[in-house]
Amino acid sequence: MLPLGEHPAERGEPLAVFSLERDVFSVLTNRPSTLLTPDAQVYFRDIYDHVLRINDSLEAFRELLSNTLDSYLTQVSNRLGLVTKALSVIATISVPFVVVSGMWGMNFTQIPLSHTSHGFWTMLVVQLALGGLLLALLRWRKLL
Repeated sequence: MLPLGEHPAERGEPLAVFSLERDVFSVLTNRPSTLLTPDAQVYFRDIYDHVLRINDSLEAFRELLSNTLDSYLTQVSNRLGLVTKALSVIATISVPFVVVSGMWGMNFTQIPLSHTSHGFWTMLVVQLALGGLLLALLRWRKLL
């Protein structure tokens, strides 16, 4: 037995309320009683039909709402996948620039091409070529 206030019908949940009413009206309409007149039983049977229809409608609306929520969450997940894919592509393309620039930014004296007059431009061309190669590879694999 649930403590007071924890029963779904006490919290006002419609499906729980109508399922309890359905059970009550089922008993009132299907069991003959000397306390109820035949007119009252017909009246309760009519109410029982209305409660069944309302209960079925609530169940259909709950299912519709659940399907709508699932559809929305699928769309959000797809959008998140596209954003993640775009961020991964940007990170992949920027890796050669970061690696080569990081190596050239170190305080060593024996870095290749650091003492030549065209070292900076050579490294810039190498970085751009690696970025272009990665772009071409991503387009070839249809990730871009």
